[in-house]
Amino acid sequence: MNVFDAKNYREYVRACLKRDRESEKAGSVKRLARHLKVHSTYISQVVKGKSDFSLDQAHSFCSYEKLSSDQTEFFLDLVCRDRSGTKEAKAHYADRVERRVRELADMKKRWHINSSLTADQEQKYYHSWLPQVVHMYCQLPGNHTVETIAEALGVLSDAVSSVVDDLESIGFVERTSVGVVSLRESVHLGRGTRFTSQNTINWRLKAIADITSSGQLPGIHYSSVVSMSKKAASEIDKLILKHLDEMRDIIVPSPSEELYSYCLDFYPLVRK
Repeated sequence: MNVFDAKNYREYVRACLKRDRESEKAGSVKRLARHLKVHSTYISQVVKGKSDFSLDQAHSFCSYEKLSSDQTEFFLDLVCRDRSGTKEAKAHYADRVERRVRELADMKKRWHINSSLTADQEQKYYHSWLPQVVHMYCQLPGNHTVETIAEALGVLSDAVSSVVDDLESIGFVERTSVGVVSLRESVHLGRGTRFTSQNTINWRLKAIADITSSGQLPGIHYSSVVSMSKKAASEIDKLILKHLDEMRDIIVPSPSEELYSYCLDFYPLVRK
């Protein structure tokens, strides 16, 4: 379990102990107790909700789990929230926890992507779906010319040539003697930029156009409207973020062989 997905700090402690048991690491409770310099029965009491970690013990637990500074801060906020004795203190730490959860919905922050784009780069890269595809296509095996890219994507060569010019001007690709090559592996558009909505619209329109022209596309396509509780929606939010984390763990080390479109929307239809 990712600590950011935990509803409370005890849930995360239980998940860590369960993980160790399932990985055949016997005596996980005793090892943790030794690290925290407490009796193993105290760990059981904490897990069952009969006692609480002190802040020192909570920090030591984070060290035991080798959590990052961001993860440690979040876990300590969970501890402070869960053991607060006044409504004011509990509300303060609950707000910190919720604010951090909202921030982590921005995948750029969640994955600690620090690279930023200039206004000119954003304009040339996100004004339509084509620049992104041309850029990614140049990372596939083989030599790629404007003509071969245009043929593969089913668009005019003039359109691809213009996009390559734009991408070259912002340092994303380069024309060489063997073709167009990518100079930058990936780009991620964070929340709050003026092209966030435009990028979403570009890819939804692209999917609609492909479905209209092909009749039946390969791959997975699912659209639905469902009613559920706020609690269930919150759980689905966490499942989707976990899925995106796991998907990234698969994609990043994999070789570039094919291009795929991935579009996902989950949001309330009725907004106050």
